[in-house]
Amino acid sequence: MPDFPERIGALARLHCASADSLRRIDKKDPGLGMSLTPPKVSLSASSPANATPKRGAAFLAWLKRAWVPVVLVGVALLSCTIVTLNHSHQLSAYDEWVYYDAVTKVPTQGIVHQGEYIGEPALEEMACFGDPYGARGEKCTGPKGDYSDHAVYPLGGKTTADIYAPVYFDITWVVAQPIRWVTGLDLLTAARLTGFFWLGAGLIAFYALTRELKIHRLTALGLGLVAIGTVPSMYAFTYITTDAPCFLVGAGLLYLGVRFVRGTFSGWWLIPLSALAVLLKITNIFAVGLLALYMLIYAIMKRKQDFSSRDRAPAPPRIVLIAVLYTVAALVAEVLWLAIRSAISIGPGPNQGINSPLSIRGLASQLTTFIGFNSAYTVDGAVMLPYAVLTITGVFGFLMTVRGRGIKRALSISTAVAVVFFPPILVVAMGIALGSAFPVSTRYSAPLMPAILVAIGFMIQNKAWRYILLSYGAALVAIEIARSFYLP
Repeated sequence: MPDFPERIGALARLHCASADSLRRIDKKDPGLGMSLTPPKVSLSASSPANATPKRGAAFLAWLKRAWVPVVLVGVALLSCTIVTLNHSHQLSAYDEWVYYDAVTKVPTQGIVHQGEYIGEPALEEMACFGDPYGARGEKCTGPKGDYSDHAVYPLGGKTTADIYAPVYFDITWVVAQPIRWVTGLDLLTAARLTGFFWLGAGLIAFYALTRELKIHRLTALGLGLVAIGTVPSMYAFTYITTDAPCFLVGAGLLYLGVRFVRGTFSGWWLIPLSALAVLLKITNIFAVGLLALYMLIYAIMKRKQDFSSRDRAPAPPRIVLIAVLYTVAALVAEVLWLAIRSAISIGPGPNQGINSPLSIRGLASQLTTFIGFNSAYTVDGAVMLPYAVLTITGVFGFLMTVRGRGIKRALSISTAVAVVFFPPILVVAMGIALGSAFPVSTRYSAPLMPAILVAIGFMIQNKAWRYILLSYGAALVAIEIARSFYLP
């Protein structure tokens, strides 16, 4: 029997062998067993002094990825704030006084009715400050004056905002309240400032769309600056108008639609979103129609492709189903609203003097509505002329140069069809639904603007044209801000 020293020696040798084996295991695969080497504990990781540099580095890494939307939202905030605060109380020519009236009535009645008369706050603004055509109505007698003779005001003092569901007006009033509490501004100015939130959200959605379509970041920056600086944008985002949500709706729906056909977003969400879109403004049906057309064309192009259950991308039948349900939801929402409007009507609306009978010649003239730009101001036409050229070049150049059966091809066809044919289609639809037709304005192209800008973006493929686009966008924003200092 071994004596005690021999036992001790054997145990020591066994221990050394075991330790050596564990070291080899640990070195070969640190995930197996436990390392015999004590872990290095860094005291600096939990040190507040060293946590700040790490957070700063994370922020810089995020900024490196997101600098384009940060710049665009910052420019939008600067532009919208300066331009809006430089506005006088003179109302926009695009029906701002009836929109302001609808906003003032949100806390008391929540909705305006067909045949309803404009309230005193909006009548006072028209009498005292007017619109580009001058002050109209009764003599201005100040905030405590009496403004009740509706017959002397435009349209007999009746509202035309009843055609719209109250969604936009309710949101505008709610968002304007904290602006008033913080700044002390009056309701008219605070409500105008809400336009920035629609523009900022729209720019973020638009940038996400350009990244999804792999458009160059500098091109996306230039396109975003153009979106901020165009003349329709100035009216849409610095006055009270139902045009404000349209750019966001167009960019958001198209972004989600592209993700849906790629299998990275559930198409079922598009159904309620399409209904919300038309309740914000009926002309958002252009964005709904563009996306539906895009999905149908894409499904037709992919009809012969085999789709297994493991594919993320939806099969063509499912794309068609979503496109149909999505379009039906928008139409049903609008029909329901028109039925509610008719049910709560308190009388006939005013004769706006813009109704005209449907004619082939009149419909043909609408084919170029979204290609050009009309304005009473010479400077508006001058600054928008390059945009009109970019629109024609982008939309039709994109259509003629893209090949294949993918997303870009489907988008090029649907954008060209929407830009040319949607205006006369809306004229016919409104004529059938309301019993009278009226010409579509160029500013109604706002829901299609993201698709138009994307088409332009695909045509800009070199550094020189990117910098030309950036220069034009920056010039548009600078001109918009400069003009606000001498225009009402």
